[in-house]
Amino acid sequence: MVAVTVILAATIGTFVLGFAGDLAQGDPLVDFRMNQDGTTVVLTHAGGETLDGENVYIVSDSSGWLGNYAGTNGEACDTTISTVKPGTECQISGAPSGEFAVVWRSNGRSSILFQGRVFGDGSASNPTPTPTSTPTSTPTSTPTSTPTVTPTPTPTPTATPTPSNSPPTADFTTTRRGKSSNVELDGSPSSDSDGSIDLYEWDIGADGSVDYTGETVSNVNVPAGTDVKLIVTDDDGATDSITKTVN
Repeated sequence: MVAVTVILAATIGTFVLGFAGDLAQGDPLVDFRMNQDGTTVVLTHAGGETLDGENVYIVSDSSGWLGNYAGTNGEACDTTISTVKPGTECQISGAPSGEFAVVWRSNGRSSILFQGRVFGDGSASNPTPTPTSTPTSTPTSTPTSTPTVTPTPTPTPTATPTPSNSPPTADFTTTRRGKSSNVELDGSPSSDSDGSIDLYEWDIGADGSVDYTGETVSNVNVPAGTDVKLIVTDDDGATDSITKTVN
């Protein structure tokens, strides 16, 4: 079993690979390690805080959201894990190749705690170069050429799109209570022609920060003239967004 990639999430001196960003205040401090044996991947909680399995998700860039540890929103692990504490392992059989991430989601916020790469041939993320064999001449009256052994390059994994999936369509309506700032946001007009929408994220002010999640959100403070953005994600990981000005 080969250790692939490790990211230690900490408030100061965070070491980050790929798209993992610095932690915000209140995000959990945790250390995950990933090992790969063929197409089986094992994610181990190596230290830090204990997490609720319903808040810990596995995401693949080639297959989208695989679900959470607890199995309440898609079963990401072979065995469900309700409490993610040091020493617990999430085994993923037949893991898709490409980028892998452990994402923490709670109270409308998302943070990437770990990111690694899974290779379809079971190799590590930093493969050792294959040495070039030097041919030796055969001292005979009729020399016979010795073929040169050409090293086989390690393939670079690429995200494989799912051609059969159609992305969702984001849409929403708003209802204001009288002249107050209290607004109800309803994302039910959104649709997915070949599946279902698994995630609704609301960005009040369209500033790039997710403020609420859920298909419908009530009693939201939205002053007149504020832009509201809805991002929807379907069951295959495809997304769409729409921004409207709420008056």
